[in-house]
Amino acid sequence: LIDSEYGQKCKEATAVLIVRKPLEEPRVHVAGILDFKSLFEYIDEVLEGISDWRIGKDWHYTYHERLRAYKAGHGEVVDQIAYILEKLKKVPYSRRAVAITWQPWRDEWVDSPPCLQFVQARVIKGRLHLWTFWRSRDLFKAWFYNAFAMSEMMRYMAKELGVEVGIYYDMSTSLHIYERDFEQVEKLVRLVKEGRSRTKWITTDLTARRAKFEAMVRQSMLP
Repeated sequence: LIDSEYGQKCKEATAVLIVRKPLEEPRVHVAGILDFKSLFEYIDEVLEGISDWRIGKDWHYTYHERLRAYKAGHGEVVDQIAYILEKLKKVPYSRRAVAITWQPWRDEWVDSPPCLQFVQARVIKGRLHLWTFWRSRDLFKAWFYNAFAMSEMMRYMAKELGVEVGIYYDMSTSLHIYERDFEQVEKLVRLVKEGRSRTKWITTDLTARRAKFEAMVRQSMLP
């Protein structure tokens, strides 16, 4: 077991995961999400910035803010995704279409700095490929949300560029599971070993419909 700065021990590994068809259905495993509504809220948080208003209040950052409104040290605000798209429209094979999230003047002393550090996109033979690098990630509670949102970003970028979605490369220095989650993870592993996890996959469309149903149920329970 490895110590962490959150006071929880964990098991970890350095990992590279390659998703060759990130948009192929079914994409959602019901054991990998907290609830259906939270998955789509997270996508909107990353792509649309629905939680940016919380920055400076109870949140230190959002990925949307760091990627679409990166505040440089001299006060300039940079839309890094717009830059990537502009670069790849001009030079599809460029190796310079990159974005970063880390801000040393802000992130070195906070309790929860960004886990995502680096994004790179390239167009090769008419397909958009995306590489992401993460300094740290909770495999059980965060990886799927992160990867799903990044695949939706690939969908958006590919559409803007008029190309097909290619391969998603996901690299983590510390991909970990916290000790508090060991029991739940062991249950999931048993499902996989017994072959029962195959029935837990559902399509994105069905996930969206269930998310709407969850929202309706919550609304009906309000006083």
